[in-house]
Amino acid sequence: MEAQQSFYVGGTVGDKPNFKGPFLRWFVSYNINREKGTCDRLVVFSSGRRHSTFMYLWHKLVWDTLTKQEFFLFITLPEVLGSDKITGFLRSILILPKRTIRHRLNLIERLIGEKETSQIHYQGYKRMKIEILKEQIRLPKTKKFSGYVRNIASLGKNSRGTGIPEPVPFIYEDKVERTNWYYCLTVGEISLLSQVVFLPEEPKEGETVYK
Repeated sequence: MEAQQSFYVGGTVGDKPNFKGPFLRWFVSYNINREKGTCDRLVVFSSGRRHSTFMYLWHKLVWDTLTKQEFFLFITLPEVLGSDKITGFLRSILILPKRTIRHRLNLIERLIGEKETSQIHYQGYKRMKIEILKEQIRLPKTKKFSGYVRNIASLGKNSRGTGIPEPVPFIYEDKVERTNWYYCLTVGEISLLSQVVFLPEEPKEGETVYK
């Protein structure tokens, strides 16, 4: 059974979806206009958790075709924007057949020990119900700061902590060991333990792609 969905533009969304059964409601903002004081966001009703919805959309992208509404939601999710594997896949299918990229994706996942984006998993996610809606809300008004301070000691007096913003931690990423998904998917090779492994474009005769 294909996941149920709908798309609505404008207005304010209600509290319940059109499909029956238990559901979760969550939001994804995609356009904030501070000057107008508005926020455009997607309202998602789903029969499963947000992560399950994300995984359903990812598997459907790999094994099927996302609708326009599903694709808009998918590329708006932070999980997608922060994933080299997914962005690499999206870029790769623009220049090579999707079947080739999908086959190489699954091979790489097996080689590096990641959970495979398989068709069997996709069949399980297809039972999910989704309703995707758009709405625009007003941003809460913030109190304007005039810039006047009575005395330096009053700074941060009514706020928690010292009033000094915490430094952003520096996260080191090893660019050598990290998988370059776009390169591996398009060129068809990956370096493992100082060895270059070549990835075929198509499954070998008799090889199943549904593991």
